[in-house]
Amino acid sequence: LESLIGPLTLVIAAGLLVARLTRPRMRIRFSESAVVAPYEGGRGLMFRMANVQPGELSDVQVRVNLVRFENFDGSRERNFHELALERNSVEFFNLHWTVVHPITADSPLAGVTPESMRESEAEFLIHVNAHEETFSTRVTARSSYLWDEVRWDVKWASIFASGPDGVIAIDVERLDRTERLPEGSTSRPAVLEAST
Repeated sequence: LESLIGPLTLVIAAGLLVARLTRPRMRIRFSESAVVAPYEGGRGLMFRMANVQPGELSDVQVRVNLVRFENFDGSRERNFHELALERNSVEFFNLHWTVVHPITADSPLAGVTPESMRESEAEFLIHVNAHEETFSTRVTARSSYLWDEVRWDVKWASIFASGPDGVIAIDVERLDRTERLPEGSTSRPAVLEAST
């Protein structure tokens, strides 16, 4: 019995270890912060992500939820709001993607300021799922931004770099670079956010 159980235990442990190490994963690098930047005459909440694995990802879908405290009838409640995105899916994801939530009058973020975001202890939850080509299976990735990881009065800088022979390439080290805007450019609500 011992001579059977010993090797069997070793084979099962090795199988579990190999299965764990070869499990398909999605390696996505998210920008260190989200930004509220100018967008189509108003403002938009934006973050960047880049595919840093050699394999291709297809049918990539993103969902973003806002979690914050709100006051209802004198009580403070934590509520979830799904944010409508400019684009919530792409067919192929082999470079980078700037995910944008337009802040309009219908947005849960309409009229938001750095102060109101801090008071409500806002957090943005990000869920990404995609089809991984090597193992032909669905993979997921998650990230989040707290209220103090959102930057205001900035816009994203270019992520592109000129490679050898004039080829344009993505520089992942530029994923977090921003350009400063005049004070109040996005930390104050835009006209488009006023309810009609």
